[in-house]
Amino acid sequence: MEGDRETCMAAGMNDYVTKPINILELEWALVRAHHALTTP
Repeated sequence: MEGDRETCMAAGMNDYVTKPINILELEWALVRAHHALTTP
């Protein structure tokens, strides 16, 4: 729903992926998470 992403991000989430899952969107979310965990 409109505004859900902003609400979740403001609550402290690191990313947001909607349903139905788009494989490329999920892949990029995982890449961003990996990068955030492995970059000093």
